[in-house]
Amino acid sequence: MFKRNSFLVIMMVLLAAGIAASLWFYNTYIVPNAQMSSTYMEVYQDLDANEIRSVSIDTINHRVNVVPTDEDKVKISYFQRTDSANSFVINNRDVSLKIIERAEEPTNSFITSTRQIDTITIYLPSQSAIAVTNKTIEGVFNAENVTAESFVLSSISGAVNFRNVITGKLDINSNSGVVTVSGIESNLINILEVTGNVTLEINDSLTLYNLNILSNNGRLTVNENPVRVMIDDKETVVNYIEEQREGVTRSISINSLRSSIDVYSHEEPVQETNENVQE
Repeated sequence: MFKRNSFLVIMMVLLAAGIAASLWFYNTYIVPNAQMSSTYMEVYQDLDANEIRSVSIDTINHRVNVVPTDEDKVKISYFQRTDSANSFVINNRDVSLKIIERAEEPTNSFITSTRQIDTITIYLPSQSAIAVTNKTIEGVFNAENVTAESFVLSSISGAVNFRNVITGKLDINSNSGVVTVSGIESNLINILEVTGNVTLEINDSLTLYNLNILSNNGRLTVNENPVRVMIDDKETVVNYIEEQREGVTRSISINSLRSSIDVYSHEEPVQETNENVQE
């Protein structure tokens, strides 16, 4: 009888502990997430691509994704607080969105919300002639598989990522963020970085561009090799490339104070002559 009573007491204690733990977890993780999500509403803008010339986004720490769409509409999707004073303006075919508050992030959560309240998504039609501008402090900018007239980006510590993008001009100004550009086609590439790292991959040869690439106190590699030049009849590793080619209009300019700069290109293989081929 004593053992049965002891067992019941233990079970009741464990049950009470389980209920207390469940209530703690619910109040600590579930309720704050639900309250935070409920303060945000999704805003969806659907715009005629022929009537839009540019899209400009200004945030503190939001993630901006630029993705393609098969439709002929420029679409912008984002979440904002119901009590916010964010501004969305269309003026002379120029669209601007300024979000004045930081994007909130669940700090004590094991649960990933399907509502990406920190993300702004821009859908661009194929062959778009729209200029995209993004200004942020610590946000992240991603563009993949899209065509645009130009991209002009300004960031303090946020990351910038491009993948398979066609644009007339790419202009990036970053302080300490990481810039990664992969598989780009552009007439003008201008990247100004202070301390963050830069990786650039173009789809053709560097010989088709005017080049001004410099890392004052950092490292520079081209196709994974250090840049070597002859100085005083001695081959020396340097952290710069300067090439001005007559008749060439395309250009790449990367300037940094102390960044690591890695450049990748698709160079034409050297054709061997009969004299170079050993019998």
